[in-house]
Amino acid sequence: MLVDEAPAHGMLGPKALKGTPVSMHLIVADVDKSFAKAVHAGAKAVMPPADMFWGDRFGVSWQIVPTILPKYLNDPNRDRAARTMAAMMQMKKLDIAKLEAAHRGE
Repeated sequence: MLVDEAPAHGMLGPKALKGTPVSMHLIVADVDKSFAKAVHAGAKAVMPPADMFWGDRFGVSWQIVPTILPKYLNDPNRDRAARTMAAMMQMKKLDIAKLEAAHRGE
């Protein structure tokens, strides 16, 4: 449950804490389709999807993540995982084909 800050009850929000202790990841097969579906359902699009952290009115950061990303970043082969991370860090918007190529070592 997300609620507004209530300092009298020991419930401090991200502004009082100078940052959020929570980050939610929505893991989806297609970020663009999921984003479009959310907007169609009434979400307010502030800007198009990009590789960055987002937040809500409670100060909780969240991301929409393609399904392959946690799989590739948690690969037991640390070289493949490191290549994927290095490729991702160069992107403004995640490019699945480039992440897959980096994971394969291409």
